[in-house]
Amino acid sequence: MQAAIGLPLSAYAEAIFPADREEFFTNIGRVFEHGGSFVVEYRVCSAANGVRWVLARGHYERDDNTGNVIGRGIVVDITESKLNWQAENHAFFFLQKNESPLDRLATCALQARHAVDKMAGHDRTALRVAADALLWAVGRALAKRSRF
Repeated sequence: MQAAIGLPLSAYAEAIFPADREEFFTNIGRVFEHGGSFVVEYRVCSAANGVRWVLARGHYERDDNTGNVIGRGIVVDITESKLNWQAENHAFFFLQKNESPLDRLATCALQARHAVDKMAGHDRTALRVAADALLWAVGRALAKRSRF
């Protein structure tokens, strides 16, 4: 409930898998500093569920007058996808303020995955796998694009 209202990044940071923290904060710090969108995969620790993989997508906006930074985003559990493909591949990228069609596709893919999670019925598993595959492919395309 509090997450919907808004929490500082430090509230989420405690759950980040210790081996992923340094890379996470190095990368997210660049986005925080400059503003823009980001997508990042990392592991989290949960007493109830153990180690899980998540994909986070969000946006930081810096007010040039006050210097304040506001962030918004979503975190999706992608553990099943990572176990079916290659868990050693981490994706991270951030995007400047003007969103491209591929960036919009990433947003829509996250919305689709969220909608699948709210569904009931026998098609849910197949749709979840398809949505996760799309998220993975879009994430890889964005990561590839950001290398150049």
